[in-house]
Amino acid sequence: MRTYHGPLALLALVTVPLLVWQASTVAEAQGSVATDPLTLLAALPADPYLADLALAFGATSDAVRERQAAVTTARTNLARAITGLTVVAQAAPSLEFERDLTKPSDQGAWETDIDLSVDATYRRDAQAIVRARIALATAESRLRDQLRADLQRALLALSAERLDSRSLQDAENAAAETLAAWIAAEQDGATERELLSLRVAAELAANALERAHAEALADALASERLGLRGSAPLSSAWLTGATGALSDLSPSALRSRILTVPTPEQHSQAALLLLQLNLATARANASAFTVVREIEVYGAYENTGFEVDGRIALVTGVPLVGAGVSWTNGDDDVGFTVGIGATLRLTDSTARDAAAATQAVSDAQADYAAFLDGQVDAELRARRAADLEYEEFGLARLQLQLLEEELETAAAAGTTDREVQRLTTAVRRSQDATERAWQRYVRSLVSYLGIVDATWRADVLEER
Repeated sequence: MRTYHGPLALLALVTVPLLVWQASTVAEAQGSVATDPLTLLAALPADPYLADLALAFGATSDAVRERQAAVTTARTNLARAITGLTVVAQAAPSLEFERDLTKPSDQGAWETDIDLSVDATYRRDAQAIVRARIALATAESRLRDQLRADLQRALLALSAERLDSRSLQDAENAAAETLAAWIAAEQDGATERELLSLRVAAELAANALERAHAEALADALASERLGLRGSAPLSSAWLTGATGALSDLSPSALRSRILTVPTPEQHSQAALLLLQLNLATARANASAFTVVREIEVYGAYENTGFEVDGRIALVTGVPLVGAGVSWTNGDDDVGFTVGIGATLRLTDSTARDAAAATQAVSDAQADYAAFLDGQVDAELRARRAADLEYEEFGLARLQLQLLEEELETAAAAGTTDREVQRLTTAVRRSQDATERAWQRYVRSLVSYLGIVDATWRADVLEER
């Protein structure tokens, strides 16, 4: 005897009754379902979950806007670092009162001084550029993380609203039933003991209803913070298509239709590690300049308050070219100034610092290689977990449909009220079980998207 384990066993338990039940009308379909279990799952409707995706993708939270602003700032800083040009203009007016106290006849006078200057400097700082690239890569990665986190929160919030709606309806029905039972017993002349018991039940039901209202309100506020209340669903043809099936929500379908998944080398973490390696290399290459701190050649020309100066320097390994123009009132000096200078710095830690810089390069290389080595296995594990949760969700959804059809058939056939009530309760529990299976799949899916650093395809989601 062969024993089956895992999701396929559950699928077999679900599909066999279906095939027997529909044997008279779908004989050919039985064979295809038995040989291809995915056929049943693919035929299930994707709503309301596909509609949830459309709404979640269309929402924008304050956290996303903040991180988008951080990305914009990081891009501006990178452009400034690449340009390397800074211009500083200064105006320094002053007003002074002077009096010679050694001369009693000196009444003093006010004097004004004005200093005006404009200085322009170009620096080609390789380390500053790499640091700016790291800041931009970090900001972009944090934005993608926030988008994925918001997607998960939004989908869970929409799912929670459905759970809240059903729980609230159950609580309202229970409160109404217990209150009606208490009133009816009172009218029928029940004893004080009996009335007390019914009143306690009514109070408990009222408390349960109040808790259900509070939970629904809390979830509604969470949806509002995520931007779900004021957002319009994306009108992408794929998200709103009439043929949406449950198979469209599988990891493979999402990956092929709306996701861009980079290779391990293109992963944002790999890019960040590579930039850190570049920074460590630049620091190691510049370690010699911890001794020769600065070398410069400079010159200036001054005439009746106007001065033009220029400078070419190598400051801690960074090439620098600067020029400036200034004017000071009341200055009659005329002349040229030319000079050359150097600044040296040697300490007992110079050799240790150079060795540490070299070791930092080796460490950065090891971190980059370790990430690439482990990323493929991490992606495979996350994908398997997401596939399993999708299958569990699909089976729960299929089980719900079977129970709904069974309830509909039982009601149409005039089955006893007790049997109808039993099936109604089973359907109600299956609804919640399906919703929770969807929530588990959402968490597993978003975890997978985070591990592979997936982003949304603009050509699909920007269809309006």
